[in-house]
Amino acid sequence: DMITLQGNYASMYFKQKEYDLSIEMNKSAIPSIKLTEDKKSLATRYGNIATAYRLLKQYDQAITYVDSAMHVSREAKLLEPLTRYYYLKARIRHKQKKYRRSSNCMRKYKKLNDSLIVQSRLVAVEDQLKAFKYEKQILRDRIQSANTKALLENEVKLEKLEKRNLLWISLLVGFVLVSVLLWQKNRI
Repeated sequence: DMITLQGNYASMYFKQKEYDLSIEMNKSAIPSIKLTEDKKSLATRYGNIATAYRLLKQYDQAITYVDSAMHVSREAKLLEPLTRYYYLKARIRHKQKKYRRSSNCMRKYKKLNDSLIVQSRLVAVEDQLKAFKYEKQILRDRIQSANTKALLENEVKLEKLEKRNLLWISLLVGFVLVSVLLWQKNRI
């Protein structure tokens, strides 16, 4: 809870453009985050500190923290944050007028970002396939339910038809019997 509270304060200070206080709050949370071994949170804090230093135009310190964020992201195999930190590093290098290094970082950012896009598209396609399979199963269940219902309705209709036919046959036989009896009575 304390780590979350420190993060909220750091974010509030950052939004108020009090970057020194934001850096201080983020730095104070780092030892606790290291104890939890939450690599993503640690990388995020390093990235937040680097961003604040960039805005304070303290580019050397910003590079130090963005490198730390990138190291933690690589170590934890966090592709999305690593992509963001390459972009941040490219912006810092550009502000330092180190254009070749900035360009190299942008190339790495572009390459990672493209792979993220491909990966997200693959996940989207897999999700669509899962949804399609689920809808297909629902349709099968509905068809089977409808077929079962139709079969039951047909059986009921057949029973009614059989009863009706039996009634007509009984009436016909009764009529024939009465006719034969009347004929026999008249003949006698």
